[in-house]
Amino acid sequence: MDLEAAWGAGQHQEGLAWCLERLCQASVSDPLLLRYALEFALELGQENALLAQFPDLTQSHNPEVQALLSQLAWQRGQLSRALELAQQAYQQSPCFLTAYALATVAALRSPHEAGRWLREALRQAEAAGQPQRAVQVAAALALLEVSLGAYAQAEVWAGWGLRAAEAIGLKHPSLRNTLHVAWGYAQVLGGRLERLPRLDMKHPEALLAQGDFLLAFGQVEGALEAYATLDDQLPPIRARRLIILARKVRALLELGRLEEAQRLGQEA
Repeated sequence: MDLEAAWGAGQHQEGLAWCLERLCQASVSDPLLLRYALEFALELGQENALLAQFPDLTQSHNPEVQALLSQLAWQRGQLSRALELAQQAYQQSPCFLTAYALATVAALRSPHEAGRWLREALRQAEAAGQPQRAVQVAAALALLEVSLGAYAQAEVWAGWGLRAAEAIGLKHPSLRNTLHVAWGYAQVLGGRLERLPRLDMKHPEALLAQGDFLLAFGQVEGALEAYATLDDQLPPIRARRLIILARKVRALLELGRLEEAQRLGQEA
C-alpha cells in the first residue's frame, strides 16, 4: 500500500489496519509503518489504543514519529513536551512534518512565528514533491490568517489550497473541510459570502461553521438547527458548550423567540 496516497485519499482506517497487520507480524518494528500508523491513528482519534499496543512508540527517536508525538502532546495540553519533541525532530531532520510540528506548537505563543514555520513546511513539501502536504499547509495558513484578521490573505490561501486539492485529486475529508471552512470565514468576516461552502457535516467543526454561514445568509432557522445538532453531539461539559449556547441565543433573538433566548442565556 502507498501509505502517503492512502493518507491523501482519506483512507485512514484502511491504512491503519494495513500498518498494524504488518507491525504485528514483524519481529522488529518498521519505523515507517510506525510513523504512518501514528498519523492514521491521530486522524481517527485512536492514538490511545495504538500507544497501548506499542508503548515503546513514545520513546522513538525517529524524527517524524517525534513530530507526530509533539502534535499529540500539544493536543493534550503538554506544551513544553510538545515544543521539546518538535525541536528535537526538526534538528534531526528538517522536513515538512517536523516544520509543521513546530508551527503547531508556536501557534499559541506567536501566530507570526507559526506562520514562518508553516512557510518553511510549505517549502519543504514542495522541495520533496509532496503536493498533498502543501495543501495541508495552505489550510493551516488560511486558518492562521483568519485568526489574525487578514481575511483577504486567508481567502487567497484557502482558494489556492482548494484548487491544488482538485488538481491532484485530494480526497482527505477533514482537510478539504478545513479549506472550505477557512474560505467561508474569510468571506463572512471580510463582509462578503458569495455562496455556502460545501461542507461534510460528519465533522463537528463543519456544523458550527455551517450555522455561522447560514446566519450570515439570513437563514436563521437553518443556523439554529445546525447549532442544535452540534449541541446534541457535544458532551455535557459547560465549557465546551458555551460557544454553541451563545450562538443559539443570538439565533433565537433574531427569530424573536425572546423567552427561549433568555432561558438559554441563563443556562450559559
